[in-house]
Amino acid sequence: MSDHTVNTGRSPVTGWPTISDLSVFTGVDEQDATLLWALDSAIDYGSSVLSDLFVGTVPPAVFGACLDYAGSVYTERIGQNDIIIDGAQGSTPQQRYRRILLALRYVAIA
Repeated sequence: MSDHTVNTGRSPVTGWPTISDLSVFTGVDEQDATLLWALDSAIDYGSSVLSDLFVGTVPPAVFGACLDYAGSVYTERIGQNDIIIDGAQGSTPQQRYRRILLALRYVAIA
């Protein structure tokens, strides 16, 4: 993690999990294309919910919830359910991830 304040894009300094982190978390080889897809989907979802106005590094709670959600999406995909990221709506990892993201989302006070 970095001491610098940056937008939550995909740069490793922002603190999003890497494919290596997800590989250790799930026990799946990091060369698995579906695992990379699951991680990309989870990070895209997280970035979208946080919005471009969120700056700083990704907190540990978001990091863990992202891994949990990516692992869940991976399991759904290899289970031949052929879901899209919104297809996991209502799953416990998705709900947890969304709650954490929304708690950190930038809100302007007028």
